[in-house]
Amino acid sequence: MTDFGTDQVDFDLACLWPGRLEPAAGNDASRVRPVPVRADSLIYVGGADPVRYGDWSPRGTATVNAPGLPGTVPFWLFVNAGVVTELAEYPNPVDWARSASAWPGLIPGCCGDATIVPASPSDPWPEEGWPADGFYAIEVDDETETSYDLTLARWLSCRDHPDMCEEFWVGEDGVVIDPDLPTLSRTLPFDEDLTVVIRPLSRLDVAIVGDGVAFGDLLSDLHDAVGEWPIDLWSSPEFRALTSDPEFPFGMETMFASDTGTLGYRGPGGSLLITWSFWHVLEIRNGRPVLYIHAGIFAG
Repeated sequence: MTDFGTDQVDFDLACLWPGRLEPAAGNDASRVRPVPVRADSLIYVGGADPVRYGDWSPRGTATVNAPGLPGTVPFWLFVNAGVVTELAEYPNPVDWARSASAWPGLIPGCCGDATIVPASPSDPWPEEGWPADGFYAIEVDDETETSYDLTLARWLSCRDHPDMCEEFWVGEDGVVIDPDLPTLSRTLPFDEDLTVVIRPLSRLDVAIVGDGVAFGDLLSDLHDAVGEWPIDLWSSPEFRALTSDPEFPFGMETMFASDTGTLGYRGPGGSLLITWSFWHVLEIRNGRPVLYIHAGIFAG
């Protein structure tokens, strides 16, 4: 909701995808729309009894939503005959956004094909803080409940370093890591300054976007689920039968009609994520970290 007038409300329509634990909202085509509202329309706020819209004073309070979503409290609007008859405040912030544009064309190298990532800046590594804005290769050395310990390395362009790459990678704008170049060690906190973009296990060109706090919660639940149902149980008849239950932590992505599909963890907004060997890339943007995770690679 962007404005509450006396006879109309202005809103930006978003789609909400339910999930086992958390929904994800999507708004790739932002457009503010006005719709009439009557003074006797009912508004539900904070779990209290409804009041007439004409008797309600908007407080303009903001909430913290997923990166890319407006920092305003979301509402359900009930429209009948072109007029809002009821408004209901959504009870919680939306921690994850679903986006068709957040994944910037990164391609993990697989099966002989090149890794496609923008080459890293050549600025010297800083003594403190994050390096210059750009994309970097990372290795997760350790994971805690609140952070990753990382080793950062530079992506080198195969066009500029053809001797280090397969010949057919050069024309694909491939990149490579020189193992002899210095690296940089940093701790990446799972906090609100971190943006996390995850590419799920899906044929659709979508990603889910959250902050570091939401990502830490996601990792915790994923580890709990795998601890209860380790991969060596995934082929059991009991496990396979449970994957049809939307409340079960794991589901199946069917790639083709004749296939049995690929199993994954049920993430936010109905996404499915592999549970092993995430592919990571770190971007520094305006001095702040953006963590890209491809959680849909099951070969290579």
